[in-house]
Amino acid sequence: MKGQLWIFGVAAISMFAGCSGDDELSSPADGSGIEMDGNVEIRLSSKSDGTRSSLESDENNLFEAYGLGIFCLAKGYLGVNPNEQPIDWTRTYPTNDHQGNPNYAVWLDNLKADAVFAYTDADGNTSDTPLATNIVWTDNETRWYPTGNWYNYQFYGYYPRVDDNDIWSNETQVGAIIRIDGTQDVIWGRTASADPLAYCAKYFRQDAYHAAEVPGLAFSHKLMRFTFTFAPGRDGRGSYESALTMGIDDIRIKQVPTTGSLVIADYAGTDDGKLTFDWSNNLADFPLLEEGDQPFANDHWTTLEYESDGTTVKYQPLGQGILLPVPENTDYRYLVQIVLKNKDGKTFLSEHPIELQSNASYEAGKSYNVRLTVNGPQEIYLNATLEGWVLDDDTIHDVTL
Repeated sequence: MKGQLWIFGVAAISMFAGCSGDDELSSPADGSGIEMDGNVEIRLSSKSDGTRSSLESDENNLFEAYGLGIFCLAKGYLGVNPNEQPIDWTRTYPTNDHQGNPNYAVWLDNLKADAVFAYTDADGNTSDTPLATNIVWTDNETRWYPTGNWYNYQFYGYYPRVDDNDIWSNETQVGAIIRIDGTQDVIWGRTASADPLAYCAKYFRQDAYHAAEVPGLAFSHKLMRFTFTFAPGRDGRGSYESALTMGIDDIRIKQVPTTGSLVIADYAGTDDGKLTFDWSNNLADFPLLEEGDQPFANDHWTTLEYESDGTTVKYQPLGQGILLPVPENTDYRYLVQIVLKNKDGKTFLSEHPIELQSNASYEAGKSYNVRLTVNGPQEIYLNATLEGWVLDDDTIHDVTL
């Protein structure tokens, strides 16, 4: 599955100073007065509670994910160099890496990266378990911070990365068209340094502290998750016998929006990470699948097991869960279709609405368990009586033929 469990992801992006050089290089020979810094390599690492599926992490919040999209966008003016151009995030150029182009406001543009485990630390020590999560460019190229000190910057990341054709932008916002199918998690994160020089080349030349600094990129899940568990129920005589002939054949959430728009970056910051969906078009049913997005198995039969107290029936897990948008309308109801089966091969269709009592009832980043109590079928037996004819002594007179 492409996401999982109640998770709030927190990730740290670390940048380390690259090439050696003076804190500030001399002005260029043409006398323009533009302050320049030497090349500083962009190196990123991250920690998070998420990866593929319901994006999971280990006990140290380390994870792996393949196919992140990374942006580096100008957020403010340094007031150092003359003729600073207005910050404009409109994606003017056809490539997805604008380094060297005049648009310094969009320094990294939907650059593809992977989050992978690192087993060696900065001092060369190795471990059998992951020590960090490194973010690496998938093309293995080296990226550099801007050499001109016009702006400060923030980094933005999201998953899953979409093609450039599905990225939209204007002067003050950059976003992505996201498509989901119930198996795909969606996470988003950003750095949030308040330093006025944040993440420009000069920032890493100021002192040794910045050279070793690990800026934080905090990720959070943008969807919620439904998981399912089931157990047999008693019949009217207190017996589980009938229920133990039953199983789950299929579970699906009906009429889920499949297309959303994620605000990756908002210059004002108010809409950063906002994910909205079209609840009227492009709707689909999301089936429950097995781990690894495999088809739902045919062996989910009820079993009678008890919790450790010996009296409470134990609910068994079903599948990997379904990732869903959080409804924006408090009156919206997800409809869960459940197909039961018995061991004679008969199926029983039932639909149960799961009601959202208010918008605050469900939140992105949380996983909610739907517990199903499966009762055995009650065969229909009917008895009948028919009231006899009653002779009416009244005579119907005056009928002439």
